[in-house]
Amino acid sequence: METAYTFLANAVFALHLLIVLAVLPSTALFCLGAYRRRTFLRQIHCLGVFVMAGWQIVLRECPLVPLEGALREAGGEAAWYRGSFTLFVVEWTTGFHLPVVVITFLSVLIITLTTIAVLAPYVGAALSLARSNQTARR
Repeated sequence: METAYTFLANAVFALHLLIVLAVLPSTALFCLGAYRRRTFLRQIHCLGVFVMAGWQIVLRECPLVPLEGALREAGGEAAWYRGSFTLFVVEWTTGFHLPVVVITFLSVLIITLTTIAVLAPYVGAALSLARSNQTARR
C-alpha cells in the first residue's frame, strides 16, 4: 500500500520530470525567437532557467532531489537515485549512462543561450545608441 509520503515523493518526481521535459523545447523555442512577441512566455522561461541556475550554484543540486529522497525514506522506501535527476531519467528511459560532465555541459549551454538571448536586445540597443552618438558628433 502506498503511503502518503510515497505519494508525495511520486508527485515531486512527476513535477521534476515535467520541469525537465519543458525546459529543453522551451529553450529551443526561445533561441529560435518564438517568444519574441510573447513577452509573458519569455519572462517565464527566463525566470525558470535563472532560478534553476541559482539553485545549482547555491545548493549544488536541485532542491527537489533531496526532497523526493526524504519523502521516500519517510515512507519506508529507499531513494530511487542519488545525484543528478536528469542522469537518472536518461538512464531509466534509455538504458544509456551519460557522464555527469555531459549534463553539466548541457545545463551550462542552456543557461548561456538564455542569458545571451536576454541580454542581446539591450546590447544591441546600447551599440545602436553609441553609433548614433558618434554620428551626431561628426
